[in-house]
Amino acid sequence: MRRRGLVSELYRTARIANDVSALASGNPTRIARRAKNVILGRALGRAGVWRALWRLGTRFPVPHVGPGTPKGLRFRDGPSSFTSAPAI
Repeated sequence: MRRRGLVSELYRTARIANDVSALASGNPTRIARRAKNVILGRALGRAGVWRALWRLGTRFPVPHVGPGTPKGLRFRDGPSSFTSAPAI
């Protein structure tokens, strides 16, 4: 089994907390909506939709302005762009 990183585990924990929160609310509409979203998201994941969107996003870079970005815009170039830009 693949070992998950810290950020991945934090996102997973947040998703589980959202499931528990929906169930604990006792609101049938909220529970049904949460269940629908989970089922739909899993189905889309198994169909490869999220992977395709990720690839599409790396082909057409979008401007990204973040902390430490020099004057002007930097472009994301895939997963390595999630590190902060060097301070100048």
